[in-house]
Amino acid sequence: KTRQFGPYDYVIGGFSHPKRTDPFLKDGGEATKPMMNFLQGVKYNQFFALQVVLEKGLEDESIKSLSACHVLNHDVLSFVADNSKKPHQKKYTPKKNSSVTNKNKKPHITLISTAQFAKKNQKCNRKIIQDKMLGSFGNLILKKSLKSLRTEFQPKIHRLNYWQDGRCVNTIDGDKGCLFDSSVNLGWCGDFCVDPSVDGAAQSGVSVAKFCLEKIEYSMLNGATKNDDQERFTKSKWIESNNIATVDIGKFSHLRDSSNKQ
Repeated sequence: KTRQFGPYDYVIGGFSHPKRTDPFLKDGGEATKPMMNFLQGVKYNQFFALQVVLEKGLEDESIKSLSACHVLNHDVLSFVADNSKKPHQKKYTPKKNSSVTNKNKKPHITLISTAQFAKKNQKCNRKIIQDKMLGSFGNLILKKSLKSLRTEFQPKIHRLNYWQDGRCVNTIDGDKGCLFDSSVNLGWCGDFCVDPSVDGAAQSGVSVAKFCLEKIEYSMLNGATKNDDQERFTKSKWIESNNIATVDIGKFSHLRDSSNKQ
């Protein structure tokens, strides 16, 4: 079955954007065409990710209390985080003779825009996008104008990325957790099979692994391949993934009770 893809009994894929799946699957010819065509149905939103280093203002109470937060019902920002406060960063050991300590590390702020802002401004001047995102951060978190933010915190732009495949906005119906084409033993997993989150992606990976192991065990015990699972792939459909716990960057269960909060 999958020998035409190489010396393998099973082939599993774990990404979903057509720009990545199509080049990978086209080499399989007619055998991989059904999977490739189906995966072209996944849709993504987009957003900007702006990374900023604050040269000053470490003692500001708003900065000291900031770790990460969702921003709900805002036109520009959907998520704000201080990367220097990630768990592994807190265990940071400065180099010998370095003046940098855990207490005086400069805040490395990550700002993620809303999907609508990114869609509207994807061809806009990057300087304008930076100013809008930075100004929103100053207004929402620091209660400062953009001018005051620049004067008091001296932000330095590290990078601005445009992510055209931010999160999947549709998922596969049902509870199978993965895709599998039994005719060629080709499987596929990803967050789009469960929920638009890291947890959804992990569950999907486990699902396709268990499915393959069950097929292998069946063939070893019965001397034949189990072929009664064709419907697993051919009858799958795409559905919208919006619900109360889903925001622009993914699904978070702790947001269920915060849908109406600013």
